[in-house]
Amino acid sequence: MNWANEFRSSLSSVLGELDRSDARDVFEAIRLAAPGGLGDAPEQDVRDVPTVTLLDAMKLAADRDMVARQYANGFAQVFDFGVPAFLAAFDEFGCVEAAIIDCQLRWLAEYPDSLIARKNGPAVAEDVRRRAVEVMRLGGIATSQGRAAGVALDQHLRLDGNKLNPGTTADLITACLFVALREGKVQPSAPFRWQVEDWL
Repeated sequence: MNWANEFRSSLSSVLGELDRSDARDVFEAIRLAAPGGLGDAPEQDVRDVPTVTLLDAMKLAADRDMVARQYANGFAQVFDFGVPAFLAAFDEFGCVEAAIIDCQLRWLAEYPDSLIARKNGPAVAEDVRRRAVEVMRLGGIATSQGRAAGVALDQHLRLDGNKLNPGTTADLITACLFVALREGKVQPSAPFRWQVEDWL
């Protein structure tokens, strides 16, 4: 993505300038949001006062949280995987909603969702990943079989009060949308609604 090189370079500079006050603010924001399955961290727990920069804290969490990993690696998966997937889907389907759904399925098929893993364990997150792989094997939202499998996956994720909500994936897709909008690859006026009878 040569068109995003300047943005990536600027982002890298911003990440490098993050300090302890940024860590304090983010830790407080996380506490206020009270995300599910937060658990306890062995180092730099969000319930404590941070003693390192935000970037260093994110590096400590990178192996267990995909959003933290993006801070640690300069948002590599967002730029190199997510944004290209979103833009390819936008080109194929011609609307933002379908591009988001396709991008979500591709993220879920590639990376176990961190929030699902925190709330339910890594085996459950891996099971969701395998289900998303099957949706994509059947053609994803481009085929009737893939859409039927996608609807079944959505129903599975909504069981037991949305315990399987792939919230980390949603955060990453939001980052992809931000990049696409900021770089002018998608306009706010772009068609949004996806009209297909056999979807949700």
